[in-house]
Amino acid sequence: MKKQYLRTILAILLLVCAVPSFAQKVSVDRIEEDVAVILLNDGDYQLNFPAELLPEDMGEGDYINLSLSQD
Repeated sequence: MKKQYLRTILAILLLVCAVPSFAQKVSVDRIEEDVAVILLNDGDYQLNFPAELLPEDMGEGDYINLSLSQD
């Protein structure tokens, strides 16, 4: 697994551990090679996400409803 994906997974785990749940509408800022750069909190935070895991019709400028919660 690429180093950038490991950092993304770690960031998501830290976020989920810090709060019991998280939900936000986020935007796909750009796609660079195989990485989708997703902006959270109106661009305050950036999440590098594997582009291959996005729906095929998803592209730059599209929005995603992102929700995370502890199980």
